[in-house]
Order: sequence, then C-alpha cells, then structure tokens
Amino acid sequence: MITVLLAEDNDSVAASICRYLEHLDFIVLHVKDGESAIQTAIAQRPDIILMDIHMPGLGGLEAIKRIREAPEAAGIPVIATTGLADPNDSVRCLEAGAIHYFSKPYRIQDLVDRILELCATEN
Repeated sequence: MITVLLAEDNDSVAASICRYLEHLDFIVLHVKDGESAIQTAIAQRPDIILMDIHMPGLGGLEAIKRIREAPEAAGIPVIATTGLADPNDSVRCLEAGAIHYFSKPYRIQDLVDRILELCATEN
C-alpha cells in the first residue's frame, strides 16, 4: 500500500482527493498547513507528499524546503499543486525541491498515474 501525505487547506478539494485515493487503497494522511506537513512527513515517513503551495501560515514552498533539510524526510518525493496560474510557480516548486508540479484543476487520474510512477521508481 502507498501512503500519501496530502497537505491541502481547501476542505472540499482535500475530501475529494482523499476519497479517490482511499478508493484505490492508498493510505491518506491529511494536513491543512505547511508546519503540520513537515511534522507529519518526519514522523510518518509517507511514500509521497502532495503539497499545496498556497496555504495559510507556512506555505508549501517553505514546507518543501524544510522537508528537504530534514534527514528523516529528505528523500520523500513531493508533488506540488497550486490553484494560481502564475507561470513561475512550476519553476519555484522545482527549485524548492518538488519532483513534479500540477496546476489546478488537474485530472485526478493524471495525479494517480504520477504517484504510481514515482512510487514504483522509489521501490
């Protein structure tokens, strides 16, 4: 089974992603801010992290940077997501340490395919 850490502050987006992934037998750990994402990544060591970039408090970019600095979580692949259409977002996400970037709205199956691909490479 694949464990996914979902850092997403929008409840409706998070609920639909959680339902879809859980239906596919993924284990989903949901947090709503960057600080919780860092703590959960270190404590739970999920297989992959889905990180919303724009969250209240500590945002996703800074959370990704801090996860990359934590020896316990540095190697966990991070897929960044954002609802804003700033063309520089993808560059900033990759520079922060994300391995892939999706702009919302995205097709959930594309996200699942990327998760499966990344987790297969990690194992």
